[in-house]
Amino acid sequence: LGEGDSFRFDGKPFRWRNPGAEPAVVIWVVSPPVY
Repeated sequence: LGEGDSFRFDGKPFRWRNPGAEPAVVIWVVSPPVY
């Protein structure tokens, strides 16, 4: 994914935000795979 891109899973809503001035790094792990 690039800047401004997103993805979602149906179900429970989630939200993240980066309150700092530095870029955030997100590591997303799905186990077991759902694809």
